[in-house]
Amino acid sequence: MTSFYSWLRKYKVVNIFLVIAYYLLVVLPHEQVGIFIAKTLDQPYGRDTYNLIILVIGLVGLVGYLLPIWRGTKQLESGKNRVWMAFLVSVALIIVSFNMLLVVNVEIIHFIQYGVLAILMMPLFENYGDTLFFATVLAVLDEGYQYFVLAPLRTEYFDFNDIIIDLIGAAMGLLLLWIVGVKNEIEGRKWFKTPRFIGFAAITIGSLIAYLSGTLAIYPSEGDVQAPILLIRKIQESFWTIIHPNVKFHVVRPLEGLIILGMLFYFYAEIVFGKPLRLKTSPTTS
Repeated sequence: MTSFYSWLRKYKVVNIFLVIAYYLLVVLPHEQVGIFIAKTLDQPYGRDTYNLIILVIGLVGLVGYLLPIWRGTKQLESGKNRVWMAFLVSVALIIVSFNMLLVVNVEIIHFIQYGVLAILMMPLFENYGDTLFFATVLAVLDEGYQYFVLAPLRTEYFDFNDIIIDLIGAAMGLLLLWIVGVKNEIEGRKWFKTPRFIGFAAITIGSLIAYLSGTLAIYPSEGDVQAPILLIRKIQESFWTIIHPNVKFHVVRPLEGLIILGMLFYFYAEIVFGKPLRLKTSPTTS
């Protein structure tokens, strides 16, 4: 993995093209993939069997993910506890996601999609915090495309649930790079000069201007005229949303979502990836 990372670092143009191509492949075929899965699994086998099949596949995938983590910790001189903490917290977050955020189990594909995306983006930013931030920004754009363009008449809220899942997936992908010795190559910058802070400030200022000008609103207004960018079209009255006798999930509200995303970002970017690991043998990352 380190040789592939080094190759992408060396050929930045190829890396950029690869990230763009992969991201478009993740975002654009949402409708077609949903129809294919419904015809292949949901309709023939029923929702319960379909969810069980996906759950088993997910558990097998998690065991497969555990193997490089376990092998990587054997090569560490220090930092093993942080690795296992990050892994166990991520597993706990996946379990919580299954019980609270996922509508159907097939949405676990988000973990894989954004884990791969973060791995591909890391050679561009060469910094875990910056990579995690901009992977999350791309997740927001992904949900924006679905909400405003792909299915505006079928969606009632901007899906912070999926963005949270995407961030967790991106962090788990970066954990694989971190454990094999890929380090933050860009250090020593003032915090206010980092790409993630500049990006966060630009998004915050832009959102504030849009909100104050009436272009952006969180909830629908009482009048007939609504803001062009409306994050919630129909207010959820209760904590749980039930769309099927066996399908119950929580719709994360915008403010709630921003708080959760901020906490997760701080945990992964600062607590987990904030300090480098020390390997028993020097990694080849350049």
